[in-house]
Amino acid sequence: MQKKFIFLEILILFFYLILPPMLKSTTASSSPNLHFNISMLFYVAIAIFLIVQYLILEKPSSKPLLFQIIASVATLILLFASATIIITINTLLDEKSFLPDTSVSIPTNCLEWLNLLAAIFSAALYEEAVYRVFLPFALRYLLTKKESSSKYIYIFIELISILFFALGHRYLGLSAVINAVIGGFILRLCFLITKNPLQCALSHSAYNLLAVLLSSVFVKIS
Repeated sequence: MQKKFIFLEILILFFYLILPPMLKSTTASSSPNLHFNISMLFYVAIAIFLIVQYLILEKPSSKPLLFQIIASVATLILLFASATIIITINTLLDEKSFLPDTSVSIPTNCLEWLNLLAAIFSAALYEEAVYRVFLPFALRYLLTKKESSSKYIYIFIELISILFFALGHRYLGLSAVINAVIGGFILRLCFLITKNPLQCALSHSAYNLLAVLLSSVFVKIS
């Protein structure tokens, strides 16, 4: 019964939440939603449900808080390092940067900052819950047996989760997909080390926030 329920979850999430951004046209919109609205509460609720379900079924062992913080900071540094390399290559090749033209002005008051922070953290929490927690866990739960599972199945599960995450950024361009592949690998590694999706979401949202602000500054300069 439990496997049937998880299989049904995968189908629902794939067709209603994972597949749509993969099919999104690159000409329809070149920037993500950076404003918190009521619909985001739906995604936050999904994220919380998936994380709680994982904690109940998997019962992961907790790591020391200081260890988690160090891992999160290291994750943030690696994310920026990979993004910097991609930006440098794009610049040398005279290609468009992976950072989208978000056309977002830097917040000028507390409410605008709260709105931006809430939107970015909600999106990061949702992506961590789906791509770093639920998909690998659910696919492993359905496809593997603890006593006799090939390591190639585990590799396939990790790769397919990263691939879905990367293709979800296809509408931002090829460089964004490449960046998402690297970022997905780094964030998954962070989760495997910390076993805490909130730490991964904090690193993810901190990276996205800085990327958005830097993008806005560059747009103004250019």
